[in-house]
Formats: sequence, structure tokens, C-alpha cells
Amino acid sequence: MPEHLRAFIVILFLSTIGFTLARQIISKQLNDNEFKCWRLTWFVSTITAFLSGNFWIYVFVSTIFVSYIFKKTDTKIALFFIFLLVVPPVGQSIPGLGLINYLVTIDQLRLASLIILFPIALKLHSSNKFSFPKYSSDFFILIYVILVISLELRDTTFTDALRKSFYAYTDIILPYYVASRSIKSITQIKTIAFSIITVAIVISLIAVFEHFKGWLLYRSITGILGYIGDDQLLLRSGSVRSIATLLQPIVLGYFMCIALGVYLFAERYIISKNMRRAGYFILVLGLYVPVSRGPWVGAALMILVFISLGPSALKKIATIAFISVLLIPTLSIVPGGEKYLDLIPFVGKTEESTITYRQNLYTNSMAVIERNPLFGSTNYILEPEMQALKVNGLIDIVNSYIQIALESGYIGLLFFVGAFVFAIKSTLKQLKRIKDKNNEFSALLRSIIAIIFGILATIATVSSIGVVSIFYWLMLGICIACCEMIKNELDKEIKVI
Repeated sequence: MPEHLRAFIVILFLSTIGFTLARQIISKQLNDNEFKCWRLTWFVSTITAFLSGNFWIYVFVSTIFVSYIFKKTDTKIALFFIFLLVVPPVGQSIPGLGLINYLVTIDQLRLASLIILFPIALKLHSSNKFSFPKYSSDFFILIYVILVISLELRDTTFTDALRKSFYAYTDIILPYYVASRSIKSITQIKTIAFSIITVAIVISLIAVFEHFKGWLLYRSITGILGYIGDDQLLLRSGSVRSIATLLQPIVLGYFMCIALGVYLFAERYIISKNMRRAGYFILVLGLYVPVSRGPWVGAALMILVFISLGPSALKKIATIAFISVLLIPTLSIVPGGEKYLDLIPFVGKTEESTITYRQNLYTNSMAVIERNPLFGSTNYILEPEMQALKVNGLIDIVNSYIQIALESGYIGLLFFVGAFVFAIKSTLKQLKRIKDKNNEFSALLRSIIAIIFGILATIATVSSIGVVSIFYWLMLGICIACCEMIKNELDKEIKVI
């Protein structure tokens, strides 16, 4: 039997278990119709991807089917998270029919944006709810996008600039705008949270299988979808680094970090204590199996932020610190424990070369940035300092902040970071207005602030590849939506009083 068919059978089996577990964990918090739509979307898209044998057939079938399911769901953006991660984010270019080389490149991320987010944006616009820019973060994002597109004109064709404008719309504007404007109630937030948790549970089981079996299940169809890469397994400390549908181990870890942050909020709605613990166990296992340390640091910071903003913060942080201090000597004496000890960031010695590479990347990149500090350059990669970083013919810029500064200078970096800073500031302002730190509004704001901090920490260890950027724009949009929604609710309470 061909490898892709064997992988297909295993994925269907693991997905069935994943959706069954997710339904048990979510229990009665979600209506059956919504969950069935998610499950059907995942299975139909998976079947099409593995059996069609052609990327454009997959696009055609998925567009028709998801457009049909779209009409049957209540919270449309929740469907987006399910479909977004169903296959690896690789794609192919639409031919230019002889006039130009190609029109645009379509991958899973842009396909999801166009068939799910774009109709939502049109509806928002037609209902006279279009208001952009409105918030401080809106202005920073808008200026950032205009700057990035304008800088593209320095060393490229007008056609390519138009192409980049399309990508900016589908990859930045649509996710942020729809997330920040379409969410109006705590019910929608809960549904979105459960959709992220559902897909994270399914992907976790697939990733765990890859880790222990040493078989990357989706590699057999990435060629069909448009990606030709190295099929070699990535190992760390003798363990296979899982990727599932995320294409890179660190990107899988990044997504699982975000899913764990979402669970910090959603777990209050899970009635069964055993199911709640099972959810944590599956997500933490999914965070571990990529064996990527950047997301672990991001997750640790995220949890600390969440706890520090909640009740009994000092007591809980002290307990975590005490357990952490005991963990290190315990691992050093437990048989096989040294393997895991060596993986702990800032403590272990496994693959210290990756840390050295990141240090060299920072040093060399700063020298290049200083030559064009305001707006960066288009040919920075050709600079001798960057060429000195080449490993196996590749220069991996494993830091989104450095990547932005190299491409659009400190001005671009300022507007990028500014969007998140103002969102956090606004959210903290509303959090201070909530007296009961145990209620759902407080938990929601604490969770989204923690997720943003986790993202900002993790992207310092990974470039904005795959779903990395679309997730931070989505979470920023959700942060703005939650802040505005709770502000309105608190204002209503004051008027009633």
C-alpha cells in the first residue's frame, strides 16, 4: 500500500479518537450542530487532500464544501480555526496565462481566509459596521501594512507590489479585522475557544503518534500540495520532533502554546474534573512532542502572566517556583531523567549550537540593520554578515523581530510592536475595572493578555513562517474584540447602578 494511503488511514483513526475526546471534554458547552460541522469539515478536507492527488482539485472541492458548511454554522470564525489547520500550509501559484509569470500563490492559509474570513468581512461592511481604523492598534497595523507594501517598491516590479498587497490583505488585514469586529459576545468567545481546543486535541494525538512512531504523517502529501522539502526526520536528544500539519516543529509548539493559553480560560466551563485534567494532559503532551524549546519558554511566561493577574498570585507563583526547584535535582537522579534535564531551556546542554546560532544571528543582524536603521533593505540577505550565518546553504532568521527590522527597519518594528503594546494596555485597563478576579470576564482578559505575552516571547525564536503570523494577528484581533465587549458590558453595569 502506498505510504500516503497508510498515513491517510492512521490520520483518520487518530482524528476520530481526537474528535471523540474533544466532544467529551467540551461536553454540553457546545451544540451538536456546530461540532458536527467542525468534524465534517475536518474529515472531508482530509479525505480530499489525500485522495484527490491534485492541489487544485483539493481547492475546488474544499471551497464548495466549506462554503456550504459556512452557512450552517453560528460562529463562522470558529470554523476558520478548524479548516485552517487541516492540511500543511503549502500551496501553488495561479498561472499568469502568458502575461505575467503568475498571479498569486494560494496556500491553505489564504484559502481559509478567502472562503471563510472574506465573506464575514463583506457582511460586516454591508451592515454599515465598517469602522477601520478605530482603535490605537488599528492605526499601528494600518501604517505597518502601508509601510511594508511601500518598501516593496524599492527593488521590485509594480506587479509584484500588487501581489504583496494581496498577501497583506489576506494574511494580515482580514484575520485582524474579522477577529476584532465580528466577535460581540462571551458565547462567541467560548465557541471559538472550543474550536481551537478541538483542533489542538486532534493535532496533539497526531503529533504524539509521529513522535513515538517516527513517522511524519503529512509528509507524503506535501508534494501534492506544492511543497518540496527535506523528508529527513528532525531529531533532538534522540527524539523525533513532530510537525503534524504545521510543517515545522517550532511552529507546532507555537500553536500548542496558544491552545494551552486558550484552555486556561475555557477550562472553567468543563464540568468534569477528569475531563479537565485530560484536556491539560493532551495539550501539554502536544506542546512537548515537537521538542522545541522556544514555545516552552513562551508557555511558561504565558502561565506566569495568567497567574500573576489572578487571585492568590503570590502563593501560586511561589508553589510553581518550589516545584521547579525540586524538579531539576529530581531529574538528575531519576533513571533516564538526564535526557529531559538537558532539554530544559537555560539549564540543559542539548544542541547548544542552536543557542549559539541565535546569538550570532542577533550580533550579525544588528550590524546589518545599523546600515539601514530606519527602513531596512531588500538585499540584506546578501550582506557578508548574513552570508556568514549560512548553514547547509540556508540562512534561517529564527527571530521575527530581527526579520521585521531587517526588512522594514526600526520604523516597521516600532509599528509592529506598538499594535500589541496598545492592545495589552487597553486590556489591562479593563481588567482593573473588574472587581471579582474569579469571574469569566476576568479569566478571559487574563487569558488573552497571557497569550499575547506568550506569542511575543515565542516569536523571538521563530520567523513568521506558516501559521505564525496569521495566529498573532488573529489573537491580537480577538484581544481587541474582548476588550471592547467587556468595556461595553462594564459601562452598562455602571449605568444600571
